[in-house]
Amino acid sequence: MKGIEIIERDKWRRKKLWENTRYLKNNLDQRGFNTLGSQTPIVPVLIGDEKTAIDISRELLQRGIFAPPIRWPAVPHGEARMRFTLTSEYSKKQLDTLLDNLTDLGEKYKLIQ
Repeated sequence: MKGIEIIERDKWRRKKLWENTRYLKNNLDQRGFNTLGSQTPIVPVLIGDEKTAIDISRELLQRGIFAPPIRWPAVPHGEARMRFTLTSEYSKKQLDTLLDNLTDLGEKYKLIQ
């Protein structure tokens, strides 16, 4: 009930959530990542290979970003991915940090050019 009360009272939160979602998704798409056409605040990034997803997850954690890989049996073999769940609380600076680190790793693992 408290959650519903907050949603009804703080309408700015929903607006900021969707701003963050569009910002992250659009920047990922522009950088060449496959976000699987997501239109929700849970933004996937297709990695493909399960070992690569694990390696990227590990490297992100070393950089201070917690992003566990999603892999079989949650998704089919060969369709491992990262999933980033957005909230209204993330700042542009935090999203840019994620984008910069993902871009670095995307280039390293040849997910993007």
